[in-house]
Amino acid sequence: MPREVGSFLGEWWLPDKPERRVAGLLHITDRGDLQLETTRLFEEREPFDLTIEDTYPVVHGRAGKKEFTLLDVLPTTPYRPSTCLIGATLAPEHLKFNRICIAFPNLTRFTGSTGLSRTRTGDSPTHTWKRPPSRRTRISEGAYVDLSFSWESPSERDKLTIAETAYFDVQVDDPTEIESLHQHIGPIRQLVSLGFGDSVAPCAVDVFTPYVTSDIGAKSVEEPLELIRAYVHPDDQIDPDIWPMFTLDDLPGSFEGALPRWYELSRRLEPALVVYFGALYGRPRYRDDELLLLVIAAESYHRLSPHFQQTTQGKDVDRWNAVLASAPTELKDWLGGRIGESLQRRLWERLRDLAHHPGPSGRRIAKRIPDFPSKLANWRNRLIHYDPTKDAARLDGAQMAHACFVLRCLLTGCLLRDMGVEEATVEVMLGRSRPARYAMELNPWEDFAKSAESEPNRSDGVSPGVPEDP
Repeated sequence: MPREVGSFLGEWWLPDKPERRVAGLLHITDRGDLQLETTRLFEEREPFDLTIEDTYPVVHGRAGKKEFTLLDVLPTTPYRPSTCLIGATLAPEHLKFNRICIAFPNLTRFTGSTGLSRTRTGDSPTHTWKRPPSRRTRISEGAYVDLSFSWESPSERDKLTIAETAYFDVQVDDPTEIESLHQHIGPIRQLVSLGFGDSVAPCAVDVFTPYVTSDIGAKSVEEPLELIRAYVHPDDQIDPDIWPMFTLDDLPGSFEGALPRWYELSRRLEPALVVYFGALYGRPRYRDDELLLLVIAAESYHRLSPHFQQTTQGKDVDRWNAVLASAPTELKDWLGGRIGESLQRRLWERLRDLAHHPGPSGRRIAKRIPDFPSKLANWRNRLIHYDPTKDAARLDGAQMAHACFVLRCLLTGCLLRDMGVEEATVEVMLGRSRPARYAMELNPWEDFAKSAESEPNRSDGVSPGVPEDP
């Protein structure tokens, strides 16, 4: 499944105007960015016409022997397609797909399965490949995912190397729109990135449609179309030597049970995961932006998770209930809403809960920041409310970087616990990750040693300090 990269010179046209073909150059970068430079516009415009053109849903093209279907093409200069399909020119009514294959770099390390073996014949090693057993799981009604493998024969230059590709093969019973099928990339990429502890973008994606087939003997087989789409991904690509902190078989239920459970988690926690993984895929340039996003993700996760209490308990509840009972009837609804808001758990309480959820390892990691929940809550409140009087809540760059590592570890640990991983296993998995190593080894806090000495017997991993209300 090699990804097409480069510039393709050809002719391009709108499906309803095939006679008006335009010469142009389609640029595809290794990140999946798309630009189409043409010698003239697809549609002639009057001079000084400043009206905004609509997006072209479909544009067809041919460069040499390759056929292209460009989707959602913005009428900018140059044109900017959102998606490119290589292998056919599909009419709008034929943009229905029933299968998508998603490959990631180093995926065999995450799946824990490989068909490659190496033997030594005489003085020379030889690579052989045998297809691993197929595995399938059902992720929803009428949707299945296979764990599949393929290989490429040795090249002339390096006859001892076999290139193996592992990929998630998503299949649906009924052909669907490409956007619906594309949505499977999101949760699968999240799980792979969670395993590696870094942003891992698909290295190749193929889609299949019943409208593009070829005959092999008496059998009709759907032909793959390469899907090119830009993915948010940091400039510093994943280290090719990186190994995941866990494999699919390390999770409860292995591949067959873990993937459906992750799909369910991804749907339920979508707002929090979009922020959390978004900050990982496209890391902000400045540390305060990254830390703020991670704090928002932590708060959102706490609100969406069924494992945490959402309201404050104690004397305040009884007092407010008494006030509500004696309030005039016309004010009860309004006052009840305000009381409900005031009883919501504050940010420092939510961060404290997050430190406990992964188990002892989470509490130890959180304790690397003195007064962890209150310190980050006060920092967030000062930043959001622009209160210069709370200068004590300021953090320097090194402290914010360390806090980012701590929050990443806590959120990763929480997600692993939600997947059913035992506390002791979470500790082992986190111990293999780079963020956990940095969280435990770095110490940019001047009062860390003082805090540790003042509470030598404290076992909950968090300080009892209570932050100020914003």
